[in-house]
Amino acid sequence: MRKAFLLATGAVVALTSTAVTAQYASRPLDPRYVAEAQRDHPKLVAEFGGAETGARAAYVDSVGRKVGAYSGVPNPSLRFTVLNSAVENAFTVPGGYVYITRQLLGLMDDESQLAFALGHEIGHVAAQHAQQREAASRRNSIGSILGVLLGSVVGGSFGNYVAQRSQLSAQLQTLSFSRDQEYQSDTLGIRYMTQAGYDPAGAGGILAAIGRATALEARVQGQDSRQLPEWASTHPLTQNRLQRATAEAQRTRRLGTGLRNRDQFLSQIDGVYVDDDPEQGIIDGRTFTHPDLRIQFAVPVGYLMQNGTREVSIKGSAGQAQFSGGATRAPLNPTSAPS
Repeated sequence: MRKAFLLATGAVVALTSTAVTAQYASRPLDPRYVAEAQRDHPKLVAEFGGAETGARAAYVDSVGRKVGAYSGVPNPSLRFTVLNSAVENAFTVPGGYVYITRQLLGLMDDESQLAFALGHEIGHVAAQHAQQREAASRRNSIGSILGVLLGSVVGGSFGNYVAQRSQLSAQLQTLSFSRDQEYQSDTLGIRYMTQAGYDPAGAGGILAAIGRATALEARVQGQDSRQLPEWASTHPLTQNRLQRATAEAQRTRRLGTGLRNRDQFLSQIDGVYVDDDPEQGIIDGRTFTHPDLRIQFAVPVGYLMQNGTREVSIKGSAGQAQFSGGATRAPLNPTSAPS
């Protein structure tokens, strides 16, 4: 299932918008992460369908830089890429590279919604969330190991209980940490876009659109409407983010005012592909079809496909596979197969 993600606090300790912005002002990027982002960029772009290079890409870059100017991240360090991907997604890497898919652009109604999506991702960079997650994972791993050791020392059923509870606690702490980061990036994104002159209503607009798209996809796939509780998920529920973002937008006292630039935005996305790019083949449920190459295959139940520029990645709980072809458009060759 193609699922919508807008990656992405109220922090563990409540922070006002002003305090959040001040806390992460003028923070340079770690050269190590910048180098890693530069190294991995070509591979990431290839995996997600390639990068757009025309007027739409330049437009997204201009909006991103306008919003990013209020983040404290040095503007030359930010790089914005529109991916030719049929997944509704936006994400970033610690080195200042921000990615957004054309499919997510297709869910948007105006420029203010784009400003929030990009501002949210810039917030992850400004707050150094990846570095915090890395440190938290190390701490939680140590706590989990100590719990296992204690369980071994105590022994018996009680020892096993101690070990299991310690591991669960470490996992839930990491999940909560990620949710807090998402909420904080929402707060930062709203702050940036408002300072850049946009109507903060754009935040709620795109979050509501993502919620509708996710619910529709679930119905199309025949899934029930039950959701994991927020405490068991790495990301907060979209409805919870929408409520918080609406409240945050109201606190700016700018709700309903500012730039929307709807006509300009719609002119930029006019003609954009919705769903798969036919030149890269089409994913329909569990079936992949490439009309030009005259090839079709299906994956087992429980596997998901990601369509790239020259390969289709297949991943599931029991393994992964990759079907790839060269630039000469030779038939796709399976390099491995799901078991």
